[in-house]
Amino acid sequence: MRLGTSLATAGALLGALVTLGAAGSDGASSFRALPGVRDAMVHRYALDTDYWGHTAVVDMRADATRKEIVGALDALRRWKRGPGNGGDDAVRLTVGAGTLEREDEGWDADAHHPGADAVIATARSHARNAANVDLLLRARRVLRAPVTIRSWEWSVTTPDPAATARRIIADPVLSKERGVSLGPDLGWDEDARLEPASLASSETLTEAHLATYLAAVANERLMREGEAHVSFVGAPTNQIPPHTAEFPGAIQIYMSLRLPGSRGPKAFAADPLQDPRWPVVAAQLDLLRDLPRGSSVWVTLEHGPMDGGISPRYSRTVVDVMTGVAPVEGGEKPLWGEAAAAYVGG
Repeated sequence: MRLGTSLATAGALLGALVTLGAAGSDGASSFRALPGVRDAMVHRYALDTDYWGHTAVVDMRADATRKEIVGALDALRRWKRGPGNGGDDAVRLTVGAGTLEREDEGWDADAHHPGADAVIATARSHARNAANVDLLLRARRVLRAPVTIRSWEWSVTTPDPAATARRIIADPVLSKERGVSLGPDLGWDEDARLEPASLASSETLTEAHLATYLAAVANERLMREGEAHVSFVGAPTNQIPPHTAEFPGAIQIYMSLRLPGSRGPKAFAADPLQDPRWPVVAAQLDLLRDLPRGSSVWVTLEHGPMDGGISPRYSRTVVDVMTGVAPVEGGEKPLWGEAAAAYVGG
């Protein structure tokens, strides 16, 4: 999968929550007794027949100290490593949330139930826990936006990823933190095309990421006879090993196209270079010329009847080009694969 999983989806898939207690019972009383803890709960949920998972959730008071938050994370780690826990069990620590939700719910809820906007969904060594608390507190202070820290990334929910990226790059501490993901709070039933593109880096966030993001998004205006939407720029944080381990500095651009009436591939001109949609694709390919080896542009065509009233049911790859890497043989070829390869190679 070329793209980083969205912030909400990644949190829901892993069920990353924080609490103390013993599996199979409430098990949260020991968490509630910790300094700085407002409340705690151990959620029990079915994974399969007679197979259960548990999520320990601890909500700290809004005025909890750094020491108290680190202590709660250390307790969550002991809970997860205890008899009968681990595996599919998860932990989640929130600060000042006023709720014990098991997943990332409520960021865009009303003022009476605002949900969690400061979350740590991993509990590891004492040193790592302390570092994650420091990151959470600083990011919340500098960015003033919902922040979630997971084992593989720290993510910021923001309606303006570019502005948030500028603040991160300008901050002497946050600019050194690897594995950052920035994007809007997008629900499963919302059209991603109405929201700004996500920006992420498995390395530290740089001016190159920001410049590529701004250029790729600006290129949408070149679309003719249809709509173009850039949904992701950067390096996904959820790949193991990360793509940038082999290709340092590589940046990916993902853009989708829709034609009037949700028409399919047959609506394209026989010669890609004569198609009115070619300029927007070529503009994204032009960005590859100044990016490191391993950078890529992936363009898809969404078409067919609307699925659930949100997006077309079908998707076909139009362009899938990675610099310095030969195309993978087999499978369905991109509609404009040869033209795009020739354009970049030329």
